[in-house]
Amino acid sequence: MQLVMKMFRLDGEKKEEKLSRTFRIPVSLIDELEKLAAEKDLSVNKIVIKCIKYALDNFEDEN
Repeated sequence: MQLVMKMFRLDGEKKEEKLSRTFRIPVSLIDELEKLAAEKDLSVNKIVIKCIKYALDNFEDEN
């Protein structure tokens, strides 16, 4: 089985209404997100939104 993935980009996003939620995320992931944010000069929030959107668009149910 060949896996084909869309390119993950960290560029602009559409302006939408926002809602605040709290999630418990392992410190190791927070560290990675903060490092990437600093390298790309983006907010951690923007990267998290992009990661979630990418995961939802590419999610395959294993059942």
